Amino acid sequence: MTEPRNGIAPLPLGAAAGSFKVAGTYAIRSFSYLYVADGPDGRIVLEEFVPHSLVSRSWRGELQPRPGSEALYSVKLNRFRKATLAMEAVRHRNVLPILGSFAANGTSFRVYPWSARRTLAGYLDALPGRAVDQGGLWGVILPLLEALEAGHSKGLVHHALSPYCVWMTETGELLLAFLGDVFQEYREGYSAPELLSPAPGAFGPWTDLYSLGATAFRALTGETPASASLRLEAALSGCRDPLEFRLGAFRATLPQPLFTALSRALKMDPGERVRDAGELRELLEGRPPRKDTAAPPSPAPGAGPYAAPAPAPGAGTFAATVPKLGAGPYAAPTSDPGAGPYAAPDPVTLPAPADDNGAPVPAGSPPEPPFAGPSAAPAGSSPEPPFAMPYTATADPFTVPAPAEAAAVAAAPAVETSARAARGILEPSALPGGAPADGGAGGAPPVRIAPEGEGKAG
Repeated sequence: MTEPRNGIAPLPLGAAAGSFKVAGTYAIRSFSYLYVADGPDGRIVLEEFVPHSLVSRSWRGELQPRPGSEALYSVKLNRFRKATLAMEAVRHRNVLPILGSFAANGTSFRVYPWSARRTLAGYLDALPGRAVDQGGLWGVILPLLEALEAGHSKGLVHHALSPYCVWMTETGELLLAFLGDVFQEYREGYSAPELLSPAPGAFGPWTDLYSLGATAFRALTGETPASASLRLEAALSGCRDPLEFRLGAFRATLPQPLFTALSRALKMDPGERVRDAGELRELLEGRPPRKDTAAPPSPAPGAGPYAAPAPAPGAGTFAATVPKLGAGPYAAPTSDPGAGPYAAPDPVTLPAPADDNGAPVPAGSPPEPPFAGPSAAPAGSSPEPPFAMPYTATADPFTVPAPAEAAAVAAAPAVETSARAARGILEPSALPGGAPADGGAGGAPPVRIAPEGEGKAG
């Protein structure tokens, strides 16, 4: 198989992946390929994990780690699987659901419904002026805000929200894709400034709310927002902030609550930015800013001038305790969060201590060290962070590395980012035909964006 200059070639038409047959390449991410595929239950979308620098593809389509990259590939593959399980636990009508996952061809695959044919970016590019009016702007902000709220309540951060990772169905529903994925790209214009120099504790809901504000700015103006690096350069040189200046042109035409919410979401300093989805919702409703907002903490060593703000007292790290914007079409579904086909597996209960013959261990015996999974590293090293839900996919030859190997690659970042400004997802083109599958996850009807053909705001 011929490999493209920039990495591994995608699977060809008709290639097998588990019980599915590839019908075409749907989109490209920096570390994965998305395919349209046909299976026993109809058409779906597959995502294949492909870290280009670490693997090669055999003539049979299997991925094999390059010599010397076995340990690092195994660690990243395990992270991809863990992120998949976390993403499966988020069920919301505006979040693209993961229907399942499986191991095949030396790597791991995710299964998505075949429900979206283009991205929000493609929809906006096709509009007159490449922008929406105020009604359409609410149709962008509200469903994405609720999607983020659902992810943040599970402790998940998107890190890379942009119009390119918001999928749009044929009927106009918006679906936020890749919520909770640890492999994301830095995207010029949409990524928050704290992603320029990642530091421990720098990421949180406020990171995603910056990206939501930038996505709303793109929908409002038809322009890509000024990047965080350009805004930082302007601040250091004493020049006017280019994004705040451009947004200021809409001060007289936007409702004051909406203008204030966008301004606060796009603050460079996380300490001045809206802290969580609840605070942004309150601003959109016209409520006064919170008076209990904590002052920005001192930056952590190496964190730069944009250290992450402290969470609200008693709210937990990513708690979502805010009221809804109204009971109408934007109300969230009221189904039991632990029910439904995508519920997380029950926690594993370990048996009582016993010796090799099954007899109970006598009281006073030295306790066995707690089981930390096959990737447990010896004391003094930096093991992989614990994960509550066990991986249940079918077995494959790529397992978590031995402790010594895990210690050697423990310095790898928890969130994979790329400084490239290239798109994380390319616009689908020449897609194969086929009836779309139902992309919803139950509950109330999804929020729709305003119909195509509307004019530009302001």
